[in-house]
Amino acid sequence: MGDETTLRLPGLSGGTVLADDPFATVYRATQTAFGRPVAVKVFHDPLDDDAAGRFDEECRTAGALGDHPAVVTLHDAGLDQDGRPYLVMAYVPDGSLADLLAQRGPVGWQEALRIGVHVAHALAAVHRHGLVHGELRPEAVLVAPDGTPLLAEFRVTRVVGEPAGRAARTPQSVVWTAPEVLDGASPTVAADVYSLGALLHELIAGAPPFSVGPGDTVEAVVGRIASIPAAPLGAEVPDDVASTLGQALARDPARRPVSAAAFGRELHDLCRTHDLDLTDGRRWPEAEPVTPPRGEPVAQPYRASHRVPWTGLPAWSAADPGPAPAADLDPDLDVEVMEWSGDWARVRCSNGWEAWVDGRKLVPLWP
Repeated sequence: MGDETTLRLPGLSGGTVLADDPFATVYRATQTAFGRPVAVKVFHDPLDDDAAGRFDEECRTAGALGDHPAVVTLHDAGLDQDGRPYLVMAYVPDGSLADLLAQRGPVGWQEALRIGVHVAHALAAVHRHGLVHGELRPEAVLVAPDGTPLLAEFRVTRVVGEPAGRAARTPQSVVWTAPEVLDGASPTVAADVYSLGALLHELIAGAPPFSVGPGDTVEAVVGRIASIPAAPLGAEVPDDVASTLGQALARDPARRPVSAAAFGRELHDLCRTHDLDLTDGRRWPEAEPVTPPRGEPVAQPYRASHRVPWTGLPAWSAADPGPAPAADLDPDLDVEVMEWSGDWARVRCSNGWEAWVDGRKLVPLWP
């Protein structure tokens, strides 16, 4: 790609083609008000009034996900002068999991589990807002410079005519799609769980759970998915890991994990069982004493030994600076902001912790 063009969209300048497919073109542009690079997805076909209204509603919902650390931020959206919808998103220069697979091949079951925890809880956030992703595949998960996977390209794309089920599919694209969706059902939470299982299978094995031959048709691949088991993972993959991914790939949606959050908890438990570090190998430095705002007592030095997966934040017990009990590290924690003081926020976690949040640190409240 790399072709230069001029985007005639409000607030944007420049335009370098990053990707192109039958439905849309993705550009790298500059958001002039902030001088920052952005990715702009411009769909090829204009919308009628009804679809334009639904596109606006979906964008409002998607915008509420912008503060989730594992979801690509949506900066803007609208219709161009020809009525074609576009999305302005955070630019992620390091590409997607598809690029990672092309460059490195399989990442190993350990790294796949860590990626799965992040993506599962990003999906859970999407589902809590009443959305489904519907198109989860390696290209739809970008990789931040620090290695964090970022979920992109969810439900809003369906309003503008991107394919579902059998329509406009290729043999290569159906291998991550749940069987019931291939049969014409609408995407659901269970379908997203299946797609995540298929994605993790490919990260481990280097190939999707169902093979695609050079001369295969869409019908042939769909028939294979409906009639034969998924390809086995390698002998080096522990039985409990293979079993968990196999459940996510069950043909019957009722046999899969009940939600993305539940699947994320299972993946998180596997990480603990196999002593995997959810910080992706990065060590959190020893912190200096920190004074929370408004005169609270000075916190003592701490050692952040864990990270709450869906937030990417260090976590520790105020009473014990060592590793926190497993029960305190539920990966599906909810966080409520109680008050703000400058750049600090006082938050209450659903496990009972209260903390001051400053950047990527959690500062415990001391009595």
